[in-house]
Amino acid sequence: LTTTSWGPVSDMFTSWYNYDLTAPEYNIALANQILDDAGYTKDANGVRFSFTLAVLQEDALPTVGEVIKEYLREIGVSVTLYIPDRATFVEVLEYGPNGLPGEYAACIASGGTGPNVPLNIENLYSEKMLPGGVGSGENFYWYQNARVTELLTMSRIEPNQTIVREYMDEVQELVDEDLPVIWLYKK
Repeated sequence: LTTTSWGPVSDMFTSWYNYDLTAPEYNIALANQILDDAGYTKDANGVRFSFTLAVLQEDALPTVGEVIKEYLREIGVSVTLYIPDRATFVEVLEYGPNGLPGEYAACIASGGTGPNVPLNIENLYSEKMLPGGVGSGENFYWYQNARVTELLTMSRIEPNQTIVREYMDEVQELVDEDLPVIWLYKK
């Protein structure tokens, strides 16, 4: 693992990266308060709820899964890791009838946004790119935001790259606000 960058675009793509985005602060007390306020109180064993976290068996991702499991344990969330190989991950989680967002509420996978950043962001975050949808893209997060889709569609036909950059900045801000994905690291 190397340096961190925050947002749907890696800071390796300096002309597209939105430097105004900042990662949320690591704050266990606030996380506990949010969960308490949402009605997820701890039981006698200190567990609020449990879920299975699917982790792609690739690079350091299983290790990342173990670290996240421990972080979540600190706030009373019990996690079981499911670590399939890539073929199973794609078959079950991305295209399976009960994959994301079905029986697996969260996953850890790898992906990228370059070198054609606007096209790749559209592929990952446009409503048109849901698995099995019109574009059959890679929006395996099942993320849906009409404004993001509109901006991405406009960026595809806009010849002025300055305007496309403005669209992409707004897309990054909206995705950052909705947070369908937590960006962990770049390599």
